[in-house]
Amino acid sequence: MAGDLTVGIRPRTGEERPNRRLAFFSGVLALMFLVLVGRLARLQIAQQQYFQRRAEVNSVRLYPLLAPRGTMYDRTGRVLVTTRPAWHVSLLVLKHNRAELEPLIQRLAPLLDMTPEEIRARIDQQAAEGRLFEPVRLRTDIDPRLHTLIEERKLELPGVFVEVQPVRDYLYGASAAHVIGFLGEISRAQLELPRYRQGGYRMGDVIGQSGIEGVFDEHLRGEKGARRVVVDARGRLVEEQGQEDPVPGHDLVLTLDAALQQVAEAALRDILVKLQEHPNPKYRSPNARAGAVVALDVRTGAVLAMASVPGFDPNLLVSDQRAEYYRSLERDPLRPMLPRAWGGTYPVGSTFKLVMAAAALEEGLIGRGQTVSCPGFYLVPGDRKRDWKEDGHGPVDVQQAIKVSCNVFFYEMARRLSRDPVTGREWRRVDPFGDWASAFGLGIPTGFQLPGEAVGIMPYEGAKARFGHPDPRWYPSEIANLGIGQGFNDYSALQMAIYTATIANGGTRYRPYLVQRIVRPGGEVVAEFGPEVMGTAGVRPDVLEEVRRGMLRAAMEPGGREGSGTAAHLFWDFPVKVAGKTGTAQAGRLDPDTGKEEQPHSWFVAFAPFENPEIAVAVVVEHGVAGSFAAAPVAREVLVQYFGLREPVTGAEEQPVTPVEVPAEPAGD
Repeated sequence: MAGDLTVGIRPRTGEERPNRRLAFFSGVLALMFLVLVGRLARLQIAQQQYFQRRAEVNSVRLYPLLAPRGTMYDRTGRVLVTTRPAWHVSLLVLKHNRAELEPLIQRLAPLLDMTPEEIRARIDQQAAEGRLFEPVRLRTDIDPRLHTLIEERKLELPGVFVEVQPVRDYLYGASAAHVIGFLGEISRAQLELPRYRQGGYRMGDVIGQSGIEGVFDEHLRGEKGARRVVVDARGRLVEEQGQEDPVPGHDLVLTLDAALQQVAEAALRDILVKLQEHPNPKYRSPNARAGAVVALDVRTGAVLAMASVPGFDPNLLVSDQRAEYYRSLERDPLRPMLPRAWGGTYPVGSTFKLVMAAAALEEGLIGRGQTVSCPGFYLVPGDRKRDWKEDGHGPVDVQQAIKVSCNVFFYEMARRLSRDPVTGREWRRVDPFGDWASAFGLGIPTGFQLPGEAVGIMPYEGAKARFGHPDPRWYPSEIANLGIGQGFNDYSALQMAIYTATIANGGTRYRPYLVQRIVRPGGEVVAEFGPEVMGTAGVRPDVLEEVRRGMLRAAMEPGGREGSGTAAHLFWDFPVKVAGKTGTAQAGRLDPDTGKEEQPHSWFVAFAPFENPEIAVAVVVEHGVAGSFAAAPVAREVLVQYFGLREPVTGAEEQPVTPVEVPAEPAGD
């Protein structure tokens, strides 16, 4: 049986094992082949439409269409800033391959009057910002000649095209540039700010960088549109597939008067030139190169004019010259981008005497009609102070002291104001000077709508220590100086205009504002701004009346026992009654070229008409010698324009200004 059991059984041989393995691997390969064939069929058939759409997306580009920014109007309806269509040259970079781009860059550079490095830098910058598929702007606001050249050489310049986009147009050039502001591309640092991050801004957006353009950017910017186009592999336009139109920004109606603004700026520039070239070396001032003018409506706080000289042209900051021009502005030692009208502070000199007069009358330190004798000097412990008039003014009351700007009178008021009411000791208290200054809006924030406001320096007990003075103690001579606006009395032209307006209107301090209305393109008013009371001076009406009458006599009374008003040589025959006050403030610096002390700063503040005030003006001229010498003539030109005493000129042309006459010598303080 055992032999039978083995019948039909064939023993395995070593040759059969490889055949089995071969069959197994053949089956695996066949299975993999079937999977690949199935995958290929799915790609070619089932997902054909998907990849066709992907291919179409890759050839479609969305060109952003910038929204026209809102127009700015002055208070009379004149257009100050608008947006106009302009031709721009852009490059659509499909492949960020430097080797492939280089021949195009070399052909394009001389055509656009650019260097290859400049073109590469713009391409690289945009790529670094993650804007790979947006056209790269190469030239802005080109002329018809260049437009024609590019169109003629279109086949040689794949990806290069000319597009029409809006460009900002500042019709009055540099006029009111600090107030209006300028535009520039948003920076990465700005994009991190909540205002921009939450407002839908992105790299490449052009925003307001200063002034009204910056503060009201969300209203002015509008909403972008887009143009959908198909391009081939070389960046050439194949077809347009439609566009979404941009939405224009809101318009702004300002409080500024364009004509008044131009006159203020022209008069200021004129006086600076004449100071530099004055025939008398004693009064010549080579460093008189800057200044500011502010004019306010005393009834509301509306800003009528706000001039800072030197300035800049915002048109150049939206042109192809913007980078070079901006660098030149930053390098300029005169700091032309500084808004001196509200961002610069100066010692105010004798214009501060109005604060002292109000304080003395309100606190009963002197009565109406009471006098102080002025022999031409004043003795304080450890010092002998001089009056600007060496032989003195004789006995003067409050009105007369304001009229002739008598230093001796206000030294005496400083002594009385500084007396300690408990011990009776004199030359002790400093805080009352600061308290009275702030009551009129000096040395405190004004609430102005624009950033960059300088608060200034007002006197108080700890001021010397705070500002790094080596000796924090107050000495009688220093306290006496406070009474005539020297020492720790640095304020801006805007603050001085508010101070003057507060005196003029009976003691109400208004917030200064520049924008009256925000209006949609269709005419709907979005927001309105108007008078807002920030505080009151806290003085009796009869006190302010006494101060105002002293200012009237300073501007319009040419004679008198005590002398002529310090500005009467300019206003004695003015057809509108003007009340004013001159000021001369020591600059406290030595001229690096001569080693001598630089000429003092010149101040003048005024309001008019006297009976029913409408306008307040503050003028400061850096190194203007004396208040009656430089600042007062500028203020006169502003008032001439405001009251229509010259022929008006319409359009974006500079208003004619009668050449400002600089006296042969100062007529007083």
